[in-house]
Order: sequence, then C-alpha cells, then structure tokens
Amino acid sequence: MGGYKSSAAFGLTVRLSDPILLNGASLTASYTPGTALPAKERFHVRAEYQQYAWNARVVWNGADFYDLFGPTKVSRKGVELGLGWRRTLLYDVPRQLDVIADGAYYAGLDTLPEYQNVSTPFDKLATIKVKLRYMNLQHSLGYVDDEKGIRWQLTLSDDHVNGTSYPKGHAELDLGVPLVLKHSSVWLRSSAGLSTGDPDQPFSKFFFGGFGNNYVDHGEEQRYREFYGFPGVDLNEIGGRNYAKSMLEWCLPPLRFRRAGTPGLYASWIRPEIFASTIVTDLDSSPRRHHVSNVGVQADLRFVVLSNLDMTFSVGHARAFEKGVGPRNETMVSLKVLH
Repeated sequence: MGGYKSSAAFGLTVRLSDPILLNGASLTASYTPGTALPAKERFHVRAEYQQYAWNARVVWNGADFYDLFGPTKVSRKGVELGLGWRRTLLYDVPRQLDVIADGAYYAGLDTLPEYQNVSTPFDKLATIKVKLRYMNLQHSLGYVDDEKGIRWQLTLSDDHVNGTSYPKGHAELDLGVPLVLKHSSVWLRSSAGLSTGDPDQPFSKFFFGGFGNNYVDHGEEQRYREFYGFPGVDLNEIGGRNYAKSMLEWCLPPLRFRRAGTPGLYASWIRPEIFASTIVTDLDSSPRRHHVSNVGVQADLRFVVLSNLDMTFSVGHARAFEKGVGPRNETMVSLKVLH
C-alpha cells in the first residue's frame, strides 16, 4: 500500500538480494482506484538496484506509504531516472568523511522534486548534486543523542532546465559542547547558501519551513535540525536565492523510566529539546528579503513494542515571528515506527 497526492494506492513489492546484501533490487507497482486522479497518474512504479557504492532507480508517478499520514509528501508526478554513488574517504570512528553524488532526469513534473509546494513552469529537469560530509560526533555512556563534536557538509548542485543552468551551493556547520548536567549539551547549527540564477525562477531558490514530520513516519524524528526545516511556518513557505540561517539548540537531560509498562510494551526514555532559529533570505535584495525568527520545543518518547521493536512518539510546537506578519504557530505530532 502506498500514498500518492493523499490518495491510497494498492499493489505489490518484490525485494531481492544476495546473502551478504552487497547487491539488492526492488520493484514496487501499485494502482490508485477511483476517479480522484487523472488516468495517467493512477499507475505507480518504482524499480531500484543497489550494488555496493552505486544505486540506480526508475520511477513513474512515484508513491510512498507515509504520504498517507501527514503534510510531507515525497510522491511526484512524472518519470524519474536516477543514478547515485557514494564513497567513504575516511572511516576512523568517530571521524568519518563521505562523498555522495547523485544525478537525475525528470519528465512530466508539476512540482519541484525537492519542494512539494513549489510548482514548476517546465515539466523537464536534469539535475546533478555532489555532497562532501564530515562528522566527528561523540557521546558519553548512557547517551540518547550526540553530546559534543562537529559536523559539516558542503553541497553543490546544478539544475538544467529549458537550455539554462541554475547552479547552487550551500554549506552546513553544527558545533556542540556538553554541559555540566549529565547528557545535556548546547548546539549551534548554521547554514548558508547561494545561487546565481534568475531570481524569478523557482530553480534558483532555496525553500524552508515546517517541522517536516508526518503523523506516522520512518525518517529522523528531529527533522527541524535539517537545513531546510523551519518550524512555525508552512512547508516551503520561505524562499530565497541566497540565505543565512542559524539555530541555537539546548538538548536537556533525558528522563529515563525504570518501570513504565509491561514486557510487551514499555517506555525507555523521553528526550526534551528547546531551540531558537533565525533566517534571512535574499540578502542582496531588500524587496524580496525575508527575515524570520522562531522559538520551539520538541519531546521524543522512546518506547519498545514486543520486547525489541523500538518506536518513537514525538510532540513539538513552534512559533514564528516576522516583521509585518502576525505570529504563526505550528504543532507537530509524529509516531516513528519500527526503527
């Protein structure tokens, strides 16, 4: 079962792999019944192949199960042909340096592949993206989250649309220091990006907004930490050709439970976080500029089902402030299943 633009799709999935999982392939085919969708959007196919560092995909009207359960949608109209590659340049735990590259061709698009609420004036798009990512994150015994260290990432991309290229680049830097309180730390998470394309084209812009969690989910529960997240405003609501963003986050000590439940269902811990962010877009253009700030909280409750299946229930709330616009609020409730 999957979701496509909030409609349910029904079908089958087949997965194949070798005994040591170096090679794997999957094929998912589904169909959305009824007349809510045009006939050419009712069939959904996704085929993937992975071989060590390489992965290839072919997608036609891609559907996703978790699109049925919240505001974040990854299903897209049209055809996608993609090829990805990843290599680890340094692996000396906790230090790790990776390079990740991905290229894709899209046809029949009606929204941007990365931004669900941004329509595109052209239905064909070729894109390439390269990331260089470094992590040196550390923690103490009994941790539930990283407590100190550094993480940085440099991303360069280029979209080719209708004979025009739209190059972009952005950098991210996370710095964390532990506090006297056990398992508590403060993090400064910063990001900045630049595009040189036409400011009136959506391909030239970065977009931000929202917690990003669905009511039922399988991704990272702390998605507000992503460079594109900005709780308090709608998904993709803030856009700009360049930007600077910073967030200060306090990870409070987790509360652990000794006896909360039964052997088949019990709570392990709850982790609270407080954060405040600010973002400025279009620094070179006053008429287009957005300067938005927010404050927010999130709490993640980890519990175990059937003795060894971890699940996380998250609740968050944020309030955003912008000159000339009334305060905006966002509440997030999410259940991350089977991770």
